[in-house]
Amino acid sequence: MPLTARLHEQGTLDATLDPLGCGLAWEAVYRVRPRPALACTWCDGPMHAKVSGRGGRFFAHDRRSPACAGAGETDEHRSLKRALAAAARQAGHQVQLEAGAAHGGWRADVLVTAVGGRRTALEAHLSSAPVDDVLARTRRYQDDKVGVVWFTHRAARWLDHVPAARLYRPAAPDGPWSRLHPLVSRFSVVAARKSATPAPSGTVLSTPAGITVQNGT
Repeated sequence: MPLTARLHEQGTLDATLDPLGCGLAWEAVYRVRPRPALACTWCDGPMHAKVSGRGGRFFAHDRRSPACAGAGETDEHRSLKRALAAAARQAGHQVQLEAGAAHGGWRADVLVTAVGGRRTALEAHLSSAPVDDVLARTRRYQDDKVGVVWFTHRAARWLDHVPAARLYRPAAPDGPWSRLHPLVSRFSVVAARKSATPAPSGTVLSTPAGITVQNGT
């Protein structure tokens, strides 16, 4: 289920922020009557605010929507997206959850915009996927001059082919995802090897606050 929803006259709401990115408090949309007319930013279907058993806030479709790409997300996937967004914000970058290209070619889990304007997509990919699929999605970002870094807990074959990090899963619900350090704000991503379609070399995110993401060289 998505972490964002659209509300008429308010714009996009972000469940990872308080207030929700537009001056509106969570209590204004959660379990209130009359219910606000929330809509999915993916499929435009009606939604409602919800809290998971782990205490994570998100937005759920009023009815099952198998055709919506955002309908099948798990608590664990949302947890990693929240962690990535929080780390990028702590590092001083602008963050948009579930932001997509106007032409529909890609939709980032977390889209980070650095001070200089450079954009990087942080992708939480906890399910299995073929190498070709991840490479194709990486190319779509690169075609729009958007960097991308993939995060997973799996020993995925594509880890050696795209800018990526393999993470340790949290020991407790909504606990920190980590690679080399205990805090999510301390991601350190090793350089990816060269591939047939290497990403631009150089640092995507490197700040004193702690996020360091190194592209393939």
